[in-house]
Amino acid sequence: MDQRRAGMMASIEDNLADQARAFASASPLIWVRDEGHILRIESDVPHPYVNRVLWARVPAPLADQTVQEVVSTYRSRRVPLNWMVGPSSAPVDLGDHLLSAGLIRERDEVGMAVDLAALPEELDMPTGLAVHRVADGASLVQWAEIVGASFGLPEYLRSLLCDALAGAVEGEVSAWRLFLGALDGEAVGASRLFLHSGAVGVYHVATVPGARRRGVGSAMTFAALSEARRLGYPLAVLRADSSAQSLYTRLGFKEYCRFGWYVWPEEGIY
Repeated sequence: MDQRRAGMMASIEDNLADQARAFASASPLIWVRDEGHILRIESDVPHPYVNRVLWARVPAPLADQTVQEVVSTYRSRRVPLNWMVGPSSAPVDLGDHLLSAGLIRERDEVGMAVDLAALPEELDMPTGLAVHRVADGASLVQWAEIVGASFGLPEYLRSLLCDALAGAVEGEVSAWRLFLGALDGEAVGASRLFLHSGAVGVYHVATVPGARRRGVGSAMTFAALSEARRLGYPLAVLRADSSAQSLYTRLGFKEYCRFGWYVWPEEGIY
């Protein structure tokens, strides 16, 4: 593997882990568990978004035992579990160990990155769309509602998002930048930027169902990337599923790695 590709993969994984750590640290309802060989977040909130393993690097002889211990931890809390397997996960067959333990491979994502110096100066915006940075509590609530509607998040998780990201309103010192898009005055799109040393991460690119396939997602991504470039960051990273990959490719992103997400089946929690 060439050095550039390895560096991009590390940037993608590091950004994901550090943004989750920052998000969890901003909420009293979520705990970060950094055990050296495993980084995970844990909560009594019964949703996989806040109960996940972000990376694991375990010696092969200990893989089955470690997986069972982690699964037991979440089962004892009576919450679901979401386990991410990325390019640096170890052992290399960690996914097989998760399947053997009863987890299900739920989805796959690609890790992507773009050189911000190559980003175009402008993007053709959908007619009637205005994008601005979230600057107050009311806009933050709108932002969370759009993300919730787009990703199917329950109301209690939308409230948790608002609480954890409250410091992101303009004027506050925060690693977050949130963006809200309104089409003809109606809020329809959202995105989130995480500022991280060496690279920024783009997360929660969301469009309400009734406004999709009109360029809103591209515009929300571009707004986040433009802010990152303005701040002097050289690189942006993200993860995308197959349905969104082409959107990011059109903006200049390239694929560098893949992730698999494994879940503990909800009916098996109790």
